[in-house]
Amino acid sequence: MPTIMAEAKEKGIAMEYVEPGVGIANCLGPPVCKYLKYHRKLNDYVRNFGRIRDELNCKMKDIELQLKAELLSPRGTIPKQGVENWLKDAKEMIAEAQDVENKVSNGRYLCRAWNGKLVDEKTREMKEFLDKAPNASEALAMDGPSGGLPLPTSELVGEEAARKEIWACLMQEEVKKIGVWGMGGVGKTTIMKHIHNDLLKEQRFERVIWVTISKEFNVMKVQDDTASALKLKEDLAMEGDKLRRAAILSEMLKKVGKHVLILDDVWDEVSLEEVGIPEPSDSNGCKLVLTTRSEHVCKYMGCMVIKVKSLSEQQALTLFLSKVGPNIVQNQTLMPILRLVVEECAGLPLTIVVVAGTFKGEEDPLIGKNALRELKERIEKVEGVEAKRQQKGSLNNEKRGTPEVTLLIIILLQCRTSAAAYCLSNQHNLQLTSLSLNITRKLPTESSSRHYLRISASLQSLLKCDVALQSMHPKRDRQTDPRAHGIRSASLVGCQPS
Repeated sequence: MPTIMAEAKEKGIAMEYVEPGVGIANCLGPPVCKYLKYHRKLNDYVRNFGRIRDELNCKMKDIELQLKAELLSPRGTIPKQGVENWLKDAKEMIAEAQDVENKVSNGRYLCRAWNGKLVDEKTREMKEFLDKAPNASEALAMDGPSGGLPLPTSELVGEEAARKEIWACLMQEEVKKIGVWGMGGVGKTTIMKHIHNDLLKEQRFERVIWVTISKEFNVMKVQDDTASALKLKEDLAMEGDKLRRAAILSEMLKKVGKHVLILDDVWDEVSLEEVGIPEPSDSNGCKLVLTTRSEHVCKYMGCMVIKVKSLSEQQALTLFLSKVGPNIVQNQTLMPILRLVVEECAGLPLTIVVVAGTFKGEEDPLIGKNALRELKERIEKVEGVEAKRQQKGSLNNEKRGTPEVTLLIIILLQCRTSAAAYCLSNQHNLQLTSLSLNITRKLPTESSSRHYLRISASLQSLLKCDVALQSMHPKRDRQTDPRAHGIRSASLVGCQPS
């Protein structure tokens, strides 16, 4: 620029005209040169842009795979906050890079300089972002809140009302203990599994602890199971005294902090003090939830009482039909029989699912009718059935001991196709089998033995029936054929003398 000024002076050009031009040139020179560079080397900028973009994409996928592998470990880990944020930003940046690429590919020749500038700036931004990527040599996940692991669950059918009521009580600070009661098989445990998993997601409590009590209550077993749920069983294993074990467990639970303890399948009153469970209070913020078949247990333990009701007729039928398969649902001949079978299931989801399983693939109305008749005959022998019918309950598992009704239906359904006509003609044998399934347990020892001999004889008759069928169908394997297997199962499982 000094040279230009000197030449202008020699030629007598007034400096007031030269100086503004020089100033403009000083301002525009470098930017113009830079834009010319963007224009000429656009292809080079685009190639570098694509390389950095691909590198970022690969880095993001590598981190996602490593994080996924770490989260699959059984330690209950969660992603580090910085890793989650980086992955989120990486996805946004890759999307922005795609927009830039689209603009460049659709740009006109005269826009090359502007596109070159855009590509260069986005490339620099991606490069800086890559430098801040999480270190793959370090853990991308960390131990999450020790709330526990989700429990496997089945679909809830018609139990949403009870679920919402239980959840509402858990969210109320004034409610410390909740008792969930209802008939066996009505869905109490299923509901509480869903509640357990929801509590883990909510993270209102530091820990959600699940302990199954069962009918054979044992203080030391409950203590062991609770400590095991806390992953502290070793700390309790060396102590043999119940009182000291209770003191140790109590300290364990206090150290856990604010928690929900779920005691599933409680049959009788449980002394929290004897086990070592601290009483829920305002100071510790803990909650206790128990499931039981007895309303009395809920009241005795000072719980907010919530009853889980059986399914309505429509809900029960919907559940049943969803389990038997499309062929049965489309068979209008069977529908009246199936409705009656569902009615006998008393709206109990567990019973409905088990019984529906025995009807899968069976389309013979004769089999269904005989199954229903035997089902009703068996129900009439159950102790307290009249009281149950007043509650629309006739298949209460707690009064049966074993699923004899289901076993009987299996026998009937497995005597199908070519065997159906022959086996069902021996209704006397099947009726004796039906009566044996529960009455044998209620007879005195001597009578029970005599009854067992009679029933065994009738079952042997059914097995002879199977021999006859074998002669008609020589290719059928007696060891694997389901018709014979069902009869043999009854003789082994259902008719043993008590």
